Amino acid sequence: MHFYNLYGLNLSSEIEIPFLEEIKITKAVDVEIAISNSVGNQSLMSKDRKDNIINLQHSLIFSRKNKLAFEIIGGKKIIIHKLCKNLNNNEISIIMLNVPLGYCLYQQKKLVLHSCGISDSNGAYLFMGESGTGKSSLAASLLEDFNFITEDVAVLEFKNNSVNIFQGPPYVKLEESILDDFRFSKSSSIKISSDRLNRTAFKTKLNFKKVHKIKKIYVLEWGDDFSISNIENKKLLATYLLNTFTAYPYESCKESSKISLSHFNELVKEIDFFLLTRDKKRRFKDNGSILKHILSNK
Repeated sequence: MHFYNLYGLNLSSEIEIPFLEEIKITKAVDVEIAISNSVGNQSLMSKDRKDNIINLQHSLIFSRKNKLAFEIIGGKKIIIHKLCKNLNNNEISIIMLNVPLGYCLYQQKKLVLHSCGISDSNGAYLFMGESGTGKSSLAASLLEDFNFITEDVAVLEFKNNSVNIFQGPPYVKLEESILDDFRFSKSSSIKISSDRLNRTAFKTKLNFKKVHKIKKIYVLEWGDDFSISNIENKKLLATYLLNTFTAYPYESCKESSKISLSHFNELVKEIDFFLLTRDKKRRFKDNGSILKHILSNK
């Protein structure tokens, strides 16, 4: 058995998780990760991602290409079902740390966002948006000035009129086609064959601070010009609902909907949101302007 601390929680896992440092458990385990002994479970193999069912008590999530299913029970246990043989445990772990663990923490009634985070001595800055809007690559492009917090799964807490984000696993997922812009070692990387964007996980520098106060959140989108502007409430709510971990199908669990909207109201009271529009063809040429805005008092 392997033990880790992640997102402020103690995890036990039957498989070793790459990039994470093992710890000695001194407190109770918060989340247990187990591997099912039934490889090629016939009752699950005939299902697909459209059969995902997610609620506060019990969830079943299917990975892409029907290779894996993750059963999540009451925010306490994740059971990994291998639907085919010869799956790489490192890749399984990376997939598990993403959506399945995010939904496990949702079952604990935590606020979990699909976003990417960086930090400096002043606090944390989040990039939120749909898949493919460049959250991870933008965060990676700023790591000469910032530390990395989390990839895809951002776990937040409300405390003393502020919003904090917990430190996530030290890796970022990037397309190999843009690697010339970064300084990541391929020797400590994990190819994710089931990733929709065909990305590879690269190890980032360890961030020793475990909790960060959020200063700003940027909603990313592609456009013809670069701009950073205030975001209207309707667009912000729509973006939030698309990027928060909650019940699936949406509104199938009334308690989840109530919790999600309550979290949203608290979040917008405390944090400034901005709409960050970029021209995809310019890659990272506008980073100077982004950095200036991040560090400003706006």
